[in-house]
Amino acid sequence: MAKSDRTKIGSAAAAAILLAGLLIGFPMTAAVHDDNLFELGGVQAADILGDDNAANGPDWGFVAGTSDDGLFNATGFPVGLAASGGIDAQFIIDDTSQKGAIDKTTFSGAGGSNKNNDPIFGAGDTWHWDSGNVPAKDDLVNVYAYATVNPANDHLVIYAGFERLDPSGDSHIDIEFLQDDIELDEAVPCNDPGSDTTPCNFTGSTTNGRTAGDLIVSMDFTTGGGIGEFSIREFTGTEYVLVEPALTTEGCDSGDTACAFNNGVSINGGPWVNIDRQGNTITNIPQNGFTEFGIDVTGLIGEGEEIPCITTFMGKTRSSQSFTAELKDFAGPAGFNICSANISIAPDDVNEVGEPHTFTVEVNQDKLGVETPAVNGTIVTVTLTDSDGAVSEVISDTCADPGTVGGTCSITFTSQTPGNVTGHAAANVTVDGQVIPVQTDGTGKNSGDAVKEFIGRPILKISEFGYTNEPTGIPKSGVVNGTATYTAVLKNFGNAAALMNVTLTGGIQGGVLSSGSLEYVGSTGPAGVSEPVAGTSCVAGCTATWNGVPLAAGATQTFTIAVEYEQLPDGTVVEGDLTVEYKTNVSGSSLTRTASGSPATILFTVQSD
Repeated sequence: MAKSDRTKIGSAAAAAILLAGLLIGFPMTAAVHDDNLFELGGVQAADILGDDNAANGPDWGFVAGTSDDGLFNATGFPVGLAASGGIDAQFIIDDTSQKGAIDKTTFSGAGGSNKNNDPIFGAGDTWHWDSGNVPAKDDLVNVYAYATVNPANDHLVIYAGFERLDPSGDSHIDIEFLQDDIELDEAVPCNDPGSDTTPCNFTGSTTNGRTAGDLIVSMDFTTGGGIGEFSIREFTGTEYVLVEPALTTEGCDSGDTACAFNNGVSINGGPWVNIDRQGNTITNIPQNGFTEFGIDVTGLIGEGEEIPCITTFMGKTRSSQSFTAELKDFAGPAGFNICSANISIAPDDVNEVGEPHTFTVEVNQDKLGVETPAVNGTIVTVTLTDSDGAVSEVISDTCADPGTVGGTCSITFTSQTPGNVTGHAAANVTVDGQVIPVQTDGTGKNSGDAVKEFIGRPILKISEFGYTNEPTGIPKSGVVNGTATYTAVLKNFGNAAALMNVTLTGGIQGGVLSSGSLEYVGSTGPAGVSEPVAGTSCVAGCTATWNGVPLAAGATQTFTIAVEYEQLPDGTVVEGDLTVEYKTNVSGSSLTRTASGSPATILFTVQSD
């Protein structure tokens, strides 16, 4: 329910993995330092602001005009991620409890034990959280992380940095990289005592929040702030197994696959707010108050080995160096999308009642910044919610069975009554064995829900179609003169407005006349008519056309044309034709219907006596 958009674990994590590589002796084939992927420190040279040279890679802090190659602005938003070409960048500002403040995310002892060997949630003695106070040495503050892929070898490389509230004292930090989508069970602050009988909990989709291959990194800083010991443990499926540390000083391993650096002098703390151990706002971070890491994850794990589908960071502090010491403060849980998924549903539309409509759902998976369709057969639950009188009827649903094909599926439905139908899609997407839940909630790359509006339909009928024939003078020698006027009346018997296309034609049946003439006189009706000029010969037919004429529900509209005939032979047949098409008067409506009674034809025969 409550997962931060930022992470407090990235930097620590980097350190951890760095250590693991050294310890286990993994092959180290690619650099993370001076590689133009990121501006990573140097011994006692770590800093936050960039050099304003994009060719050297990004740094942490974005300041327009002086550090345009930075990742994060003053609010922690990753404004530079797109330009960097990275996979993800996350920033978290954790509460502090100095100067009388309350940290809203601390471990709560009221619910039982909170230690690294405990399950995060589920059965047994699990973690709990609540608001609280922690000493400055155990109080987490700004933490940020950045993941990218080295284009030279397609290796996953993670950089991370964090600011320590009290660099003068010893401190003990854990960073846990989890494949489960860990969240808080409610939004901060915890509402305990409220309706909860215990403090608040963590939630996820696995048995206890951990998956084989998860990593936990422990970092211990010495009094004075120097980098002390790094250790890494890997979850086997039942427990974390310790790997002894190999890097115990600032710098890089022999393969330059993992590096860790502190700031040797006071540095600019970036565009965001920095805090000291008394809880005061500062602009410069003191010596050893800032640490940054870089690790080539692929190089450490080994070429060809599966990269864990990490989706969550969590940073924690311990009360002492022991791995099983009581946990104090935490930051996160927060998403860090080495693996991710997204879902969309579309389109929004307006149709008449009774028409079928199709929502198309697209589901994608992403690993190391490469997006591909979700595996075939991914089941998508599409929930249709009716409102404003609509009653949805599902016609077909390929999202439920057989699921996605090539990343897409669809659901087709209709409603016989006007109103709205909202489509919400959700799926559990499997990425390299890790299940990632997604839904159309409008977050990240997910679309929002789609809305289909069903409206009442127009029903057009030709209520009248006739003619008047007014002879001129007295027929002589078997020929006749006169004027014929054709009149059409259309009525909308439906419950929605229509747009009409109407044509009225007058001419000689067969289009041939041996003698005499038939000429166009004019028309009456709505504006916008397209018609011949008066006097045009109508032997082969003269047509007046009205396009896009609106007709409200229950309304009528009259159209006329007149033709004049002279010296027509006795027995000549004069023909009048009417055609009417219409559609719903809604932008985007495409279904065209023919009016009841259309096409219609009227014939009359000229008689001299």
